Amino acid sequence: MRQLLVSQSVFAGLGSSFVERFDGHSVGWRRSRSRVGGDVDGRFSLVGNMQDLATRFYSWLGYDVREDASGDQPWCGYVQSMTLHYGGRSRRRSLDEVINAVRVHYGWLIDNGEFEILGSGVTFSGWSEVTTGGSINDETTNVGQYDHAVRLVNTSGTPYVYQDFAVIPERMYRLGFLTRGDGSLAGRYQVYDVTNAANIIASTSTGVTGTTYVAQTVDFRTPAACVSVRIMLQAPAAAGTSYFDAAWVKRFEEDEYMPEVTDWATNTESINRYGRREGIVQLPTASQAAADGWATNAVTDGAWPAVSDPVFGGGEGRLDVDVVGYWATASMRYHTQDILGNKDAGDVIGDIITNDCDWLTELTVASIGTDGQARTRDHQTARAAIDALLPSHYRLRVDEQRRVIVEAIDTTPIYYMQTGQLYETPGTARPVDAQAVLAGVAVQDLDWAELSSQVDGRTASASVFILNDFDVDESGTIIPRG
Repeated sequence: MRQLLVSQSVFAGLGSSFVERFDGHSVGWRRSRSRVGGDVDGRFSLVGNMQDLATRFYSWLGYDVREDASGDQPWCGYVQSMTLHYGGRSRRRSLDEVINAVRVHYGWLIDNGEFEILGSGVTFSGWSEVTTGGSINDETTNVGQYDHAVRLVNTSGTPYVYQDFAVIPERMYRLGFLTRGDGSLAGRYQVYDVTNAANIIASTSTGVTGTTYVAQTVDFRTPAACVSVRIMLQAPAAAGTSYFDAAWVKRFEEDEYMPEVTDWATNTESINRYGRREGIVQLPTASQAAADGWATNAVTDGAWPAVSDPVFGGGEGRLDVDVVGYWATASMRYHTQDILGNKDAGDVIGDIITNDCDWLTELTVASIGTDGQARTRDHQTARAAIDALLPSHYRLRVDEQRRVIVEAIDTTPIYYMQTGQLYETPGTARPVDAQAVLAGVAVQDLDWAELSSQVDGRTASASVFILNDFDVDESGTIIPRG
């Protein structure tokens, strides 16, 4: 059984700074390999003094673990989680819940459209106002929704509230609001292209003069190069009063509302320690300001693994260490597309490599090609997309330097299996080193060779199989999966 080397995390460029070495057999080392990704997962356990185990428990997350071998392909990965046991009690620390980069998909392009949050220096938070020739008031009696609305009174001018928001050029948007008049006059609205200093919709009457709130919607298309739009809710054109509530703006395509997306909120220190672990959250009724705030708070709360001081005494304990191959880091990066106007560009495998999964290399693109790339939009992560695109006659693995190697699978048997052991040639006394076997090799199963038979004049080859996914236990025995 091979030796195991534990080194500091490679994510921060620490390289292979050695920490400890263990005999694989003595710690019960067991690990798996797969055709897609190569090294998958593994586990080993340490038994000893609780003080020593606790030191590892609090420092090893993200650390590099690899088999010490030369001349073949040693397994390599990093510590994903650890469980410390003592006297029937246990504590666990894991990277599973760590999120140090958060992006939010949100639905509302304007903030505080319900006018429920009062402002400082302005009547309503998020809104700017022009009170020339009238007044802007917080209405708490004649409301359309919840507890507040905006009341705009024209005495000798055009008071209005307005708000700017980011848009995508040449896209369709829908403005909606509740509005009522004063019994004889209606309020007005206007949509303005801030980028090009031009109206998209000039000041227009809502047409609602009655004293009951009515829902209104109006569609508009952003001009070329327009990246900022202003909506204005205005008092009547003549002396009078109008009311607005529950205002919103959404982008839509073919009458289906499209989500907007925030920039990434990140914690650089956590990323340098554990790698970039992204989370995407759906908040369909949030505004951009609310979504930005949520993302910032989520990164603050989730950038580091939860730590609970174990209530343990001294003496002996056990530390279970769960590791995963570096292929797992592809699931830490999301594959996002530009088909909905999102900020990440492209929906092809090259974008995954360039923007979403920067540890991959161009070798992957050259080997996989572009066939079926449109299917990637159905996959949430870069790992799932690459898995879907990899042809069945290829295997992909990530080596100890986190380089991606893509190789064609030769369907000619290179190993022979008999009574659970692999051999390079039948009948030899010395089996193949199970630790050195890569997934995706063809194997002739000698135990089932008698099943080969003539069917319609052809020889059946049921006893040849591709060893796609398998475990290697602490005794060095290969256990095929599936």
